Amino acid sequence: MAKSIHDAGWGEFLQILAAKAERAGLLTIAGDPNGTSQERSGCGRDVPKKLHERWHDCPHCGLSIGRDHNSARVIKSRAVGRPVLQA
Repeated sequence: MAKSIHDAGWGEFLQILAAKAERAGLLTIAGDPNGTSQERSGCGRDVPKKLHERWHDCPHCGLSIGRDHNSARVIKSRAVGRPVLQA
């Protein structure tokens, strides 16, 4: 039951977000959040982390950043190059 309530709330949020973006002349892009907390926003390599680890220190590129901030940067980089303005 809790899962269906959670899913319904998220779906409603995405509909509201898309409507607001459309009114602003923008297009929403659904991104795949899978693996964003493991992928490094600096070098793109995967650095496996456990859920309780909230800070990333990349041994490859030296980037040190909070896990949520890193995930947001990865999601943004996945959307780069896609059109965001409506035709």
